[in-house]
Parts: sequence; structure tokens; C-alpha cells
Amino acid sequence: MKHLILFACVATLLISCKDAEQKAFLAEIDGLQQQLLEIEQLTQEHTVDSMGIHVAEMNNTLLRIQNNYFPDSIDLEIAGMLNQYKMIRKRLQSNSGNLAKVKAALPEVKEALTHLAHDIEHGVGNRELYGEHVAFERDKVNQMQELIDFYIQGKDDNLSLYLEIGPKVEAFSMELVEKRTSETATP
Repeated sequence: MKHLILFACVATLLISCKDAEQKAFLAEIDGLQQQLLEIEQLTQEHTVDSMGIHVAEMNNTLLRIQNNYFPDSIDLEIAGMLNQYKMIRKRLQSNSGNLAKVKAALPEVKEALTHLAHDIEHGVGNRELYGEHVAFERDKVNQMQELIDFYIQGKDDNLSLYLEIGPKVEAFSMELVEKRTSETATP
């Protein structure tokens, strides 16, 4: 009889531990799903279209400069400004890929979390591996969070630099076009 009572107590304790562990996993998955919703909202707030427009404008400006700038000597101030302008363009172009990666990964991770929550809730699969599966999905969500944060920070930093030197480079390119036009118009 004592053994039966002891066995019942141990079984109850194990079941309650498994239930607590299951609830903890489900709570963590719920938190990860909420974090994914926030990431998705950030991707909708930050569109690549605006960066594409800026990059296209920068390409046009650089092409105007390339076609109309024939210096006799190197002006270090202009060279530095143009190098910085080109670096901003490169960073904006490459950074837009980060947003695309996050957008592409969102549906897959959402689905994986939904399936994992279902499996844990219904006791499907190897219960010993639930912790590893949750950790794997947590890592994916954290990587997506880091990538979107990096994207936003890079976009903000580069656009502020663009807004600072862009008008100067644009004005310089237009001066070159005017100068070239007046030189070709004068016989």
C-alpha cells in the first residue's frame, strides 16, 4: 500500500512538472509570436521603395557628374564628398536586402511557431526535444529582430547623411551641367 501511495505521489509530481514545463514552453512561444508581430509591423512601416528612389536619384546625380566633370587637378574636398556619397549609395542598396530577408522569413517562422505550439499543446512528437525546438525558433526570431534593428539603424544613419550632403552633391552636378552647356553653346 505504501508503495502504491508513493508511486501515485511520484507520478503526480512528474505529471505536474511536465504540465508546468509545457505551459512554460507555450508561454515562450506566445511571446515569440508577439515579437514576430512587432517585427512584421516594423517591416510594414519601413519600405524599400523610398530607399530605391533615393538610390536612383543618387545614381542619376553621379552619372551627371561622371559625364560633366573633367578636372585638371584633384580637389580633395570634392573627392571626399563624392566618395562619401558613393558609400551612402552602396550602404542603402545593400541594406535594403536585410529588410527583404526579414520579410521573406516571417511567414516561415510564423508557421513553425504555430506548429510547434500545436505539437507541445497536444503532446505530439518527442517531448524531450521540445526545449531544443523552442530554443531553435527563439534564435531565429532573435536573428530577425537583430536584422530589422540593423536595417532601421543603417537606414536612418545613411539617410541622415544623404540629406546632409545630397543637396551639395546635387547642386555640384547641376553646376557642372550648366558649365558644360555654356561651354558647348559658346562658339
